[in-house]
Amino acid sequence: MLQQIATEPLLSTQIDKQISFFLPGIARTKGSVTPILAANGKGRVKPSSKHLKGWAEGCYFQAVNERNRAGICIAKGPVGLGLVVIIARPKCHFLANGSLRHDAPLFHIHPKDLDKIFRALGDAFTGSLYRDDGQIVFGCQLKRWANPGEDPGVSVVYATIREPHSYGELLALQAAA
Repeated sequence: MLQQIATEPLLSTQIDKQISFFLPGIARTKGSVTPILAANGKGRVKPSSKHLKGWAEGCYFQAVNERNRAGICIAKGPVGLGLVVIIARPKCHFLANGSLRHDAPLFHIHPKDLDKIFRALGDAFTGSLYRDDGQIVFGCQLKRWANPGEDPGVSVVYATIREPHSYGELLALQAAA
């Protein structure tokens, strides 16, 4: 199914501009919130991750810098967002000599849900790459352990997608490709 989506003719012929960049550090999740009731009876919510706000702000500003460097504007139409989340390996994945164990897993299957990381970055990039995260029409995500010598963080691929004015125009573009 993923291969079918990635090679979808509707998408593959419509990629316009694309940039790639790396967000170093520990990826944060946008998960649950804790409701807080004030003495005056008014309520608010507090994110469960105390590190999310600072991390999201850093991601926002780096995305602005990367977009400006590429010379592209904030997208008004549909966009695609791809993420590879790279998690630092624990000591138990290594042998005493520092080399990676042969049975060390490739994929990170423990808590730090990939969809919550995607949600956090989708919100963080609002106003830096696109106007609203509702513009994301294609998303691709992978979460894995870091390779030896590789820094943890998130590798990001962002693309604007040309939107044909009609179905007939789409068919003509696909026929020309």
